[in-house]
Amino acid sequence: MNIKEAYQKKLQAQLDELGAEIDKLKAKAGVHDEQKVLGQVKSATNNILAILVDPMQSKNVKSNKIFSIANGLMDFDLMAKLSIGKSVWKEFNPKQKKEYLGLFVEHFKLSYLKTMFAFQQQEIVVEKAEQYKPTRIAVTTYILESNNSVKLLYKFYQKKENLWLAYDIRVDGVSVVQIQRSQYKELLNTYSIDEFIEKLRQNNESKQ
Repeated sequence: MNIKEAYQKKLQAQLDELGAEIDKLKAKAGVHDEQKVLGQVKSATNNILAILVDPMQSKNVKSNKIFSIANGLMDFDLMAKLSIGKSVWKEFNPKQKKEYLGLFVEHFKLSYLKTMFAFQQQEIVVEKAEQYKPTRIAVTTYILESNNSVKLLYKFYQKKENLWLAYDIRVDGVSVVQIQRSQYKELLNTYSIDEFIEKLRQNNESKQ
């Protein structure tokens, strides 16, 4: 083996060692992120349950506090855009986008609060977090009933360093975002964008 070959072999060994160390650091960071997001969901769940069972607070006060917690856990703007689809979103003008985002958040708020109040007497278990992609983490949660359980899978993405937000929730395997996209697609095949927005407004008002 000449000097050049020996040098290349040594350099390759150093690169392999460096690569192994980087993999270890990535794995360690992944575990840290999983624990961080798991802690977020556990904390939010415990706080929401404490609010739900507090007899001293009115339902309106409870609703505002619960949604404030949810608002810190989820990226509603992204959920709204995913629910409408990228190609359709581009067709909305700025005014329509603003109205739609506000109506989507209001719709989700009403649905989320209805679910929380319906299960306020049930036990909620935050089971585990799994990082299935470098910037994606899924948190498995169960709502335990007397003879049944509802599985909630919160899907998080890393919006920026040290900030993870949920962009979808799967209820017993069914995606909330996909359900909305299917419903919105049907409406937009029938109505104009302005008419679609008005339909969303009317639907929200009927549920208040």
